[in-house]
Amino acid sequence: MKPGPQTPPSMRVLAITHSLGLDGAALCLYDFLCAIQDMGGRADVLYRGDQPLKQALLERGIGVGEQVALQDYDLALVNTLRDHRRVVEIAKALPVLFWVHEGLTLLQTHMHLAPAWTQAFSASSRVVFQTSWQAEQVFKSFLHGVAPHRIERVAPAVAETIRAAEPVPVSPLQPGLPGQILSVGGVYPRKRPGDLVRCVIELARQGLDLHCTLVGSLEWLDQNDAHMLEQLRTHAGLFTLTGELPREQVAARLRQAHVYCSASGDESFSMAVLDAAATGLPLALSDLTGTRDTWLHGINALLAPPGAVDCLAWNVRALLQDRPLAARLGAQAVLTARRFGRDAFLQRMTTVASQAIADPL
Repeated sequence: MKPGPQTPPSMRVLAITHSLGLDGAALCLYDFLCAIQDMGGRADVLYRGDQPLKQALLERGIGVGEQVALQDYDLALVNTLRDHRRVVEIAKALPVLFWVHEGLTLLQTHMHLAPAWTQAFSASSRVVFQTSWQAEQVFKSFLHGVAPHRIERVAPAVAETIRAAEPVPVSPLQPGLPGQILSVGGVYPRKRPGDLVRCVIELARQGLDLHCTLVGSLEWLDQNDAHMLEQLRTHAGLFTLTGELPREQVAARLRQAHVYCSASGDESFSMAVLDAAATGLPLALSDLTGTRDTWLHGINALLAPPGAVDCLAWNVRALLQDRPLAARLGAQAVLTARRFGRDAFLQRMTTVASQAIADPL
Protein backbone atom coordinates (compact mmCIF):
# COMPACT_ATOMS: atom_id res chain seq x y z
CA MET A 1 0.00 0.00 0.00
CA LYS A 2 1.29 3.44 -0.90
CA PRO A 3 1.63 5.96 1.93
CA GLY A 4 -0.75 8.92 1.97
CA PRO A 5 0.44 12.39 0.97
CA GLN A 6 2.79 14.03 3.43
CA THR A 7 1.47 16.99 5.36
CA PRO A 8 3.05 20.30 4.25
CA PRO A 9 5.14 20.88 7.42
CA SER A 10 7.11 17.67 6.82
CA MET A 11 8.13 18.55 3.29
CA ARG A 12 11.79 19.06 2.52
CA VAL A 13 11.96 20.62 -0.92
CA LEU A 14 15.05 21.28 -3.01
CA ALA A 15 14.44 23.69 -5.89
CA ILE A 16 16.74 23.70 -8.90
CA THR A 17 16.73 26.77 -11.11
CA HIS A 18 18.88 28.88 -13.42
CA SER A 19 17.01 32.09 -12.53
CA LEU A 20 16.29 33.99 -9.35
CA GLY A 21 15.52 37.19 -11.21
CA LEU A 22 12.22 39.02 -11.10
CA ASP A 23 10.62 37.08 -13.95
CA GLY A 24 7.31 35.31 -13.50
CA ALA A 25 8.72 31.80 -13.17
CA ALA A 26 11.16 32.84 -10.45
CA LEU A 27 8.49 34.79 -8.56
CA CYS A 28 6.17 31.77 -8.62
CA LEU A 29 8.97 29.65 -7.20
CA TYR A 30 9.75 32.23 -4.52
CA ASP A 31 6.14 32.34 -3.35
CA PHE A 32 5.88 28.57 -3.14
CA LEU A 33 9.16 28.05 -1.29
CA CYS A 34 8.26 30.77 1.21
CA ALA A 35 4.95 29.02 1.82
CA ILE A 36 6.69 25.69 2.48
CA GLN A 37 9.02 27.42 4.93
CA ASP A 38 6.16 29.27 6.62
CA MET A 39 4.28 25.99 7.14
CA GLY A 40 7.23 24.51 9.02
CA GLY A 41 8.83 22.62 6.17
CA ARG A 42 12.28 23.07 4.68
CA ALA A 43 13.12 24.70 1.39
CA ASP A 44 16.49 25.24 -0.24
CA VAL A 45 17.61 26.26 -3.72
CA LEU A 46 20.39 24.85 -5.87
CA TYR A 47 21.46 27.91 -7.84
CA ARG A 48 24.55 29.62 -9.18
CA GLY A 49 24.34 33.37 -9.56
CA ASP A 50 23.47 36.56 -7.74
CA GLN A 51 20.07 37.72 -9.00
CA PRO A 52 17.68 39.74 -6.78
CA LEU A 53 15.56 36.90 -5.37
CA LYS A 54 18.63 35.14 -3.98
CA GLN A 55 18.96 37.69 -1.19
CA ALA A 56 15.20 37.74 -0.65
CA LEU A 57 15.20 33.96 -0.14
CA LEU A 58 18.15 34.11 2.23
CA GLU A 59 16.35 36.74 4.29
CA ARG A 60 13.42 34.34 4.61
CA GLY A 61 15.72 31.62 5.94
CA ILE A 62 15.77 29.61 2.72
CA GLY A 63 19.19 28.27 1.81
CA VAL A 64 20.67 29.11 -1.58
CA GLY A 65 23.88 27.44 -2.73
CA GLU A 66 25.76 25.47 -5.36
CA GLN A 67 26.15 22.19 -3.47
CA VAL A 68 23.60 20.09 -1.58
CA ALA A 69 23.14 16.56 -0.22
CA LEU A 70 20.16 15.10 -2.07
CA GLN A 71 19.44 12.64 0.74
CA ASP A 72 18.38 15.57 2.93
CA TYR A 73 15.25 16.18 0.83
CA ASP A 74 11.93 14.55 0.00
CA LEU A 75 11.36 16.26 -3.33
CA ALA A 76 13.26 18.07 -6.07
CA LEU A 77 11.45 20.89 -7.85
CA VAL A 78 13.00 21.70 -11.22
CA ASN A 79 11.75 25.13 -12.26
CA THR A 80 11.32 25.82 -16.01
CA LEU A 81 11.95 23.66 -19.04
CA ARG A 82 15.27 25.43 -19.52
CA ASP A 83 16.59 23.36 -16.57
CA HIS A 84 15.41 20.04 -18.04
CA ARG A 85 18.91 18.58 -18.06
CA ARG A 86 18.84 18.33 -14.27
CA VAL A 87 15.73 16.16 -14.12
CA VAL A 88 16.92 12.73 -15.24
CA GLU A 89 19.99 12.64 -13.00
CA ILE A 90 18.22 13.97 -9.90
CA ALA A 91 15.26 11.62 -10.46
CA LYS A 92 17.57 8.71 -9.65
CA ALA A 93 17.70 9.98 -6.05
CA LEU A 94 14.49 11.97 -5.51
CA PRO A 95 10.99 12.28 -6.92
CA VAL A 96 10.91 15.30 -9.23
CA LEU A 97 8.23 17.93 -9.67
CA PHE A 98 8.99 19.48 -13.07
CA TRP A 99 7.38 22.95 -13.29
CA VAL A 100 7.11 24.18 -16.89
CA HIS A 101 6.39 27.86 -17.48
CA GLU A 102 7.34 28.17 -21.16
CA GLY A 103 5.10 28.44 -24.19
CA LEU A 104 5.22 28.00 -27.96
CA THR A 105 8.38 30.01 -28.68
CA LEU A 106 10.57 27.25 -27.28
CA LEU A 107 9.34 24.84 -29.95
CA GLN A 108 10.33 27.32 -32.63
CA THR A 109 13.82 27.89 -31.29
CA HIS A 110 14.87 24.72 -29.44
CA MET A 111 13.26 21.70 -31.12
CA HIS A 112 16.65 20.02 -31.21
CA LEU A 113 16.19 19.51 -27.45
CA ALA A 114 12.91 17.61 -27.85
CA PRO A 115 14.45 14.15 -27.13
CA ALA A 116 15.89 15.47 -23.87
CA TRP A 117 12.57 17.13 -22.95
CA THR A 118 10.79 13.83 -23.51
CA GLN A 119 13.22 12.04 -21.20
CA ALA A 120 12.82 14.70 -18.52
CA PHE A 121 9.03 14.56 -18.65
CA SER A 122 9.07 10.76 -18.41
CA ALA A 123 11.42 10.85 -15.41
CA SER A 124 9.25 13.28 -13.43
CA SER A 125 6.88 12.24 -10.68
CA ARG A 126 4.69 15.21 -11.55
CA VAL A 127 4.81 17.66 -14.47
CA VAL A 128 3.13 20.99 -13.72
CA PHE A 129 1.94 23.39 -16.41
CA GLN A 130 0.22 26.73 -15.95
CA THR A 131 -2.44 26.09 -18.57
CA SER A 132 -4.15 23.23 -20.40
CA TRP A 133 -2.90 24.82 -23.63
CA GLN A 134 0.68 23.96 -22.71
CA ALA A 135 -0.14 20.37 -21.79
CA GLU A 136 -2.66 19.60 -24.51
CA GLN A 137 -1.17 21.51 -27.44
CA VAL A 138 2.33 22.94 -27.05
CA PHE A 139 4.13 20.04 -25.34
CA LYS A 140 1.68 17.23 -26.08
CA SER A 141 4.06 15.44 -28.47
CA PHE A 142 6.64 14.98 -25.72
CA LEU A 143 4.30 13.70 -22.98
CA HIS A 144 3.42 10.28 -24.40
CA GLY A 145 5.57 8.60 -21.75
CA VAL A 146 3.81 10.36 -18.85
CA ALA A 147 0.71 8.87 -17.23
CA PRO A 148 -2.16 11.38 -17.35
CA HIS A 149 -2.49 11.54 -13.56
CA ARG A 150 1.09 12.81 -13.38
CA ILE A 151 0.29 15.90 -15.47
CA GLU A 152 -1.09 18.85 -13.50
CA ARG A 153 -2.27 22.39 -14.28
CA VAL A 154 -1.69 25.10 -11.69
CA ALA A 155 -2.44 28.69 -12.63
CA PRO A 156 -0.34 31.47 -11.05
CA ALA A 157 -1.68 33.96 -8.55
CA VAL A 158 -1.96 37.71 -8.17
CA ALA A 159 1.01 39.14 -6.24
CA GLU A 160 0.23 39.60 -2.56
CA THR A 161 1.35 43.25 -2.61
CA ILE A 162 -1.33 43.93 -5.23
CA ARG A 163 -4.05 41.65 -3.89
CA ALA A 164 -3.94 43.36 -0.51
CA ALA A 165 -4.62 46.82 -1.98
CA GLU A 166 -7.90 48.19 -3.29
CA PRO A 167 -8.19 48.46 -7.09
CA VAL A 168 -7.68 51.93 -8.53
CA PRO A 169 -10.85 53.41 -10.10
CA VAL A 170 -10.42 54.42 -13.73
CA SER A 171 -10.57 58.20 -13.95
CA PRO A 172 -10.48 60.77 -16.79
CA LEU A 173 -7.07 61.81 -18.04
CA GLN A 174 -5.87 65.12 -16.67
CA PRO A 175 -5.63 67.94 -19.26
CA GLY A 176 -2.05 68.82 -20.06
CA LEU A 177 -0.68 65.53 -18.70
CA PRO A 178 0.23 62.59 -20.93
CA GLY A 179 -1.71 59.33 -20.82
CA GLN A 180 0.47 56.73 -19.15
CA ILE A 181 0.89 53.34 -20.81
CA LEU A 182 2.64 50.63 -18.83
CA SER A 183 4.08 47.29 -19.91
CA VAL A 184 5.83 44.84 -17.57
CA GLY A 185 8.12 42.07 -18.77
CA GLY A 186 11.60 41.48 -20.12
CA VAL A 187 12.37 43.65 -23.16
CA TYR A 188 13.28 40.88 -25.58
CA PRO A 189 11.90 39.60 -28.90
CA ARG A 190 9.33 37.07 -27.60
CA LYS A 191 7.50 39.92 -25.87
CA ARG A 192 7.43 41.88 -29.17
CA PRO A 193 8.38 45.21 -27.58
CA GLY A 194 8.97 46.59 -31.06
CA ASP A 195 5.22 46.37 -31.71
CA LEU A 196 4.52 48.39 -28.57
CA VAL A 197 7.14 50.97 -29.54
CA ARG A 198 5.63 51.35 -33.01
CA CYS A 199 2.14 51.56 -31.49
CA VAL A 200 3.11 54.41 -29.17
CA ILE A 201 4.94 56.32 -31.90
CA GLU A 202 1.93 55.99 -34.23
CA LEU A 203 -0.47 57.25 -31.56
CA ALA A 204 1.82 60.20 -30.87
CA ARG A 205 1.90 60.92 -34.61
CA GLN A 206 -1.90 61.00 -34.52
CA GLY A 207 -1.74 63.71 -31.88
CA LEU A 208 -2.24 61.81 -28.64
CA ASP A 209 -0.27 63.05 -25.64
CA LEU A 210 1.11 59.88 -24.08
CA HIS A 211 4.13 58.24 -22.50
CA CYS A 212 5.05 54.56 -22.30
CA THR A 213 7.02 52.90 -19.51
CA LEU A 214 8.53 49.46 -20.02
CA VAL A 215 9.40 47.70 -16.77
CA GLY A 216 11.54 44.59 -17.06
CA SER A 217 14.97 43.16 -17.66
CA LEU A 218 17.09 44.93 -20.27
CA GLU A 219 19.62 42.10 -20.42
CA TRP A 220 18.48 41.08 -23.92
CA LEU A 221 17.58 44.55 -25.21
CA ASP A 222 20.16 44.37 -28.01
CA GLN A 223 18.55 41.16 -29.33
CA ASN A 224 15.61 43.22 -30.57
CA ASP A 225 15.63 44.45 -34.15
CA ALA A 226 17.79 47.45 -35.00
CA HIS A 227 14.79 49.47 -36.17
CA MET A 228 13.16 49.27 -32.73
CA LEU A 229 16.38 50.31 -31.00
CA GLU A 230 16.72 53.26 -33.36
CA GLN A 231 13.10 54.29 -32.72
CA LEU A 232 13.74 54.25 -28.98
CA ARG A 233 16.67 56.60 -29.49
CA THR A 234 14.84 58.86 -31.94
CA HIS A 235 11.69 59.12 -29.79
CA ALA A 236 13.35 58.95 -26.39
CA GLY A 237 10.86 61.41 -24.87
CA LEU A 238 8.00 58.95 -25.39
CA PHE A 239 9.59 56.08 -23.49
CA THR A 240 11.06 55.14 -20.13
CA LEU A 241 12.86 51.81 -19.72
CA THR A 242 13.31 51.14 -16.00
CA GLY A 243 14.92 47.72 -15.99
CA GLU A 244 13.74 45.17 -13.41
CA LEU A 245 11.95 46.57 -10.37
CA PRO A 246 10.90 44.97 -7.07
CA ARG A 247 7.26 43.93 -6.78
CA GLU A 248 6.39 46.89 -4.56
CA GLN A 249 7.67 49.36 -7.14
CA VAL A 250 5.87 47.55 -9.95
CA ALA A 251 2.65 47.77 -7.92
CA ALA A 252 3.16 51.52 -7.53
CA ARG A 253 3.71 51.95 -11.27
CA LEU A 254 0.52 50.00 -12.00
CA ARG A 255 -1.48 52.31 -9.77
CA GLN A 256 -0.17 55.37 -11.62
CA ALA A 257 -0.84 54.14 -15.17
CA HIS A 258 -3.90 54.68 -17.37
CA VAL A 259 -3.59 51.64 -19.66
CA TYR A 260 -1.70 48.37 -19.41
CA CYS A 261 -0.43 47.06 -22.73
CA SER A 262 1.19 43.75 -23.65
CA ALA A 263 2.14 43.12 -27.28
CA SER A 264 3.70 39.74 -26.44
CA GLY A 265 3.72 37.06 -29.11
CA ASP A 266 3.80 34.13 -26.70
CA GLU A 267 2.92 33.58 -23.03
CA SER A 268 1.90 30.53 -21.04
CA PHE A 269 0.13 32.70 -18.46
CA SER A 270 1.43 36.19 -17.79
CA MET A 271 1.60 37.10 -14.11
CA ALA A 272 2.24 40.72 -15.08
CA VAL A 273 -1.10 40.93 -16.90
CA LEU A 274 -2.84 39.28 -13.94
CA ASP A 275 -1.35 41.84 -11.56
CA ALA A 276 -2.39 44.70 -13.84
CA ALA A 277 -5.92 43.33 -13.98
CA ALA A 278 -6.10 43.08 -10.19
CA THR A 279 -5.12 46.75 -9.96
CA GLY A 280 -8.09 47.71 -12.12
CA LEU A 281 -6.11 48.88 -15.14
CA PRO A 282 -7.82 48.50 -18.51
CA LEU A 283 -5.92 45.98 -20.61
CA ALA A 284 -4.81 46.13 -24.25
CA LEU A 285 -3.38 42.68 -24.96
CA SER A 286 -2.30 40.31 -27.67
CA ASP A 287 -4.92 37.67 -28.35
CA LEU A 288 -2.98 34.57 -27.26
CA THR A 289 -4.29 31.02 -27.49
CA GLY A 290 -3.15 29.97 -24.04
CA THR A 291 -5.27 32.52 -22.17
CA ARG A 292 -8.17 32.88 -24.58
CA ASP A 293 -10.58 31.57 -21.94
CA THR A 294 -9.36 34.18 -19.43
CA TRP A 295 -9.05 37.45 -21.37
CA LEU A 296 -12.13 38.10 -23.49
CA HIS A 297 -12.33 40.88 -26.04
CA GLY A 298 -14.81 43.56 -25.05
CA ILE A 299 -15.54 41.81 -21.75
CA ASN A 300 -12.45 42.30 -19.58
CA ALA A 301 -9.84 43.46 -22.13
CA LEU A 302 -9.30 44.63 -25.68
CA LEU A 303 -7.40 42.09 -27.78
CA ALA A 304 -5.41 42.35 -31.01
CA PRO A 305 -3.70 39.63 -33.05
CA PRO A 306 0.02 39.37 -32.21
CA GLY A 307 1.96 41.57 -34.60
CA ALA A 308 -1.06 43.64 -35.66
CA VAL A 309 0.32 47.02 -34.58
CA ASP A 310 -2.53 49.04 -36.09
CA CYS A 311 -5.10 46.99 -34.14
CA LEU A 312 -3.09 47.31 -30.95
CA ALA A 313 -2.88 51.08 -31.43
CA TRP A 314 -6.63 51.25 -32.07
CA ASN A 315 -7.27 49.45 -28.77
CA VAL A 316 -4.88 51.60 -26.75
CA ARG A 317 -6.40 54.75 -28.23
CA ALA A 318 -9.91 53.53 -27.34
CA LEU A 319 -8.91 52.91 -23.72
CA LEU A 320 -7.24 56.30 -23.39
CA GLN A 321 -10.05 58.27 -24.98
CA ASP A 322 -13.16 56.32 -23.93
CA ARG A 323 -12.74 56.25 -20.18
CA PRO A 324 -16.21 54.77 -19.48
CA LEU A 325 -15.19 51.83 -21.67
CA ALA A 326 -11.88 51.64 -19.82
CA ALA A 327 -13.70 51.69 -16.48
CA ARG A 328 -16.07 48.90 -17.50
CA LEU A 329 -13.28 46.67 -18.78
CA GLY A 330 -11.08 47.47 -15.77
CA ALA A 331 -13.84 46.51 -13.34
CA GLN A 332 -14.37 43.20 -15.13
CA ALA A 333 -10.61 42.57 -15.17
CA VAL A 334 -10.57 42.92 -11.37
CA LEU A 335 -13.28 40.26 -11.08
CA THR A 336 -11.31 37.97 -13.37
CA ALA A 337 -8.11 38.46 -11.35
CA ARG A 338 -9.90 37.49 -8.15
CA ARG A 339 -10.25 33.97 -9.51
CA PHE A 340 -6.47 33.62 -9.19
CA GLY A 341 -5.92 33.92 -5.45
CA ARG A 342 -2.68 33.21 -3.65
CA ASP A 343 -4.23 30.76 -1.17
CA ALA A 344 -5.69 28.58 -3.93
CA PHE A 345 -2.39 28.63 -5.85
CA LEU A 346 -0.34 27.61 -2.81
CA GLN A 347 -2.83 24.94 -1.75
CA ARG A 348 -2.80 23.44 -5.23
CA MET A 349 0.99 23.45 -5.48
CA THR A 350 1.33 21.96 -2.01
CA THR A 351 -1.10 19.19 -2.90
CA VAL A 352 0.75 18.39 -6.11
CA ALA A 353 4.09 18.35 -4.26
CA SER A 354 2.64 15.99 -1.64
CA GLN A 355 1.36 13.68 -4.35
CA ALA A 356 4.76 13.70 -6.06
CA ILE A 357 6.37 12.53 -2.83
CA ALA A 358 3.74 9.93 -1.98
CA ASP A 359 3.49 8.54 -5.52
CA PRO A 360 7.01 8.54 -7.03
CA LEU A 361 7.90 6.70 -10.21
